[in-house]
Amino acid sequence: MLQSVLVALSLITQPVNQPQQDVLDSLLSRIGWTKDSLGFHPKPSWGRFPDMNRLPYLLPFFPDLYNNPLSVYEFSRGIVTSIKQYLSEDYRSK
Repeated sequence: MLQSVLVALSLITQPVNQPQQDVLDSLLSRIGWTKDSLGFHPKPSWGRFPDMNRLPYLLPFFPDLYNNPLSVYEFSRGIVTSIKQYLSEDYRSK
């Protein structure tokens, strides 16, 4: 926890004239991770964790979002756009 706070404080106190960099990449690199490290990556030794291929009721997009949590925002924006389109007065009046 203390390491996370120190990393966040060091990013906040960087000089303003430096070129903008991806804060998430910077934070992850300081702890030795990359964006590919995020998400769900089952290991063969996990015998008791449910196998997603054997779950009877699973939304078709769930495994991809679970494996790549950074795409949740983009996926959600797509759903919001579709909802706005189909709930608009123009669409409903057709």
